[in-house]
Amino acid sequence: MNNPWVYNAVADRLGGARFEQHLGYKFEQIKRAKRDFLLQHPQIKLLDFGIGEPLDVPPNTVVQTLQATCGQLEYNGYADNGADFFKESIQRYMQKTLEVSLNKSEILPILGIKSGLTLLAGTLINPGDWIAYTTPGYGVFATQTRYFGGKTYALPLTHERQFLPDLDAIPEAIKRKIKILSLNYPNNPTGSVATSAFYEHVVEMALRYHWIIIQDAAYTALSFEKPLSILQIPHAKECCIELHSMSKGFNMTGWRLGWLCGNSTLIKACSTYKNNCDSGQFLAIQKAACMGLDNTDTWLPQLRQKYQQRLNHLADILQKNHFHFYSPQAGFFLYVTAPKSISSKVDGSAIYFKTAEEFSQWLLNKLGIVVVPWDDCGAYVRFSVTFKSSDETTYFSELQKRLSQFIF
Repeated sequence: MNNPWVYNAVADRLGGARFEQHLGYKFEQIKRAKRDFLLQHPQIKLLDFGIGEPLDVPPNTVVQTLQATCGQLEYNGYADNGADFFKESIQRYMQKTLEVSLNKSEILPILGIKSGLTLLAGTLINPGDWIAYTTPGYGVFATQTRYFGGKTYALPLTHERQFLPDLDAIPEAIKRKIKILSLNYPNNPTGSVATSAFYEHVVEMALRYHWIIIQDAAYTALSFEKPLSILQIPHAKECCIELHSMSKGFNMTGWRLGWLCGNSTLIKACSTYKNNCDSGQFLAIQKAACMGLDNTDTWLPQLRQKYQQRLNHLADILQKNHFHFYSPQAGFFLYVTAPKSISSKVDGSAIYFKTAEEFSQWLLNKLGIVVVPWDDCGAYVRFSVTFKSSDETTYFSELQKRLSQFIF
């Protein structure tokens, strides 16, 4: 057991002396709940629809490139702010896939999206600075903003607006305070995508109010239709930074690699800050990533199709059981309205839920089904189809069997 003075040493941004009472990160809570369920019910197969990352391995050519280069001396030095060969591959990929032309001064390789958002907060946020961010969503940038003494303004995403924020509804006084607008499209958890018209409005407002735009584009490679980048919009490079990832569309989750691109001044500033935070990703991993970026046509369409088929199968089952959901346009998530009550088909007994959190706990503890709750803008749960299973048909059949015991 630690002495009290050890707790007092923890920074206030993490809760200070009350640090352990602040350990509320949603996904850590879910991991603990899953472990508890497996200990208490070892005979029941857990149906895990809460996994937020791909569980497949990268394409063979990516793995083979890493194997061929990891032992070579030229790939074992410090990577610093990224290898030219990786930046050149990014240039080719962005031009081919998104019709965005970049020079190397507009690109910064990063250790994944989480690291990139953290670097941007350290580069841009002064105490008292305001950001606006969309919710529900990936909360890293908003959390980091608070760590650095900034202030946050939440923009709710609702189905009435196709999960696009209403920028015009921001009070004028707040618009003038905002320094950064943080977006995420294709969106996690809703699976919605932005439109050109929306991005045009974003850029217009950014230039009018002097906002910096941070657009988390981690799921772009998994767009079911033609993908869109905010950097396609005229004048976007004057105020925008976009983040891309090798995790979601390239199955390189644990390899920790991605990139920032956009405004060259912001890229240079972030590079300066990054020099004091990390020494870059292993050069052999960057070399392997080039193989993925340069050969997307050989395997990415099949990956998208796999996720689409799984999402369609999941949607069919949820529809049979009277759930209401929103069809995604990218990614591997299904955003589902959490039921307010359920009743047993056996004895008619009913259970009522005030929140998505309550429903998700019941779903796990009663049926062994894991989902992620979102109570930010109403009660919703997120189903993910990245589960690892050698027999998808059996996995979905078991889901139907468990859900069919109740009326939702």
